[in-house]
Amino acid sequence: MPENTASQYRVAVTRTQAASYPDVAPFSPDTAYPEYAHGHLGPTTNPVYSGVRRVLALAGMDAAHVDTARWNPLGDFVPPGGTVVLKPNLVRERHPRDPQGWQYVLTHGSVVRAVADYAFAAVGTAGRVA
Repeated sequence: MPENTASQYRVAVTRTQAASYPDVAPFSPDTAYPEYAHGHLGPTTNPVYSGVRRVLALAGMDAAHVDTARWNPLGDFVPPGGTVVLKPNLVRERHPRDPQGWQYVLTHGSVVRAVADYAFAAVGTAGRVA
């Protein structure tokens, strides 16, 4: 096995104008991105979906197809017909100084939705996202 070097890893970070989660499920994007094939758009701004999308693009995932209908950022990791298992953090704990602190340790549904959409794009109709 080859030795890993720092140059093999990419880190991408983005910032949104609003530091909040959308509260209208099913957390669809509010923009019809070229690669978005599901049709339904959310009624309110969804900074999480656009943030997940931006991080995937900044990480250079399928860079040749960003902003096109062919963009498949997880396609290099998951083959068509493959299976993706999403494992969000669903542990609820209490924060000692903040009564709403449990929100910080749960993966919000809007994050799961955005990642799931890109996972579905990667596996295609023959694949599975669980």
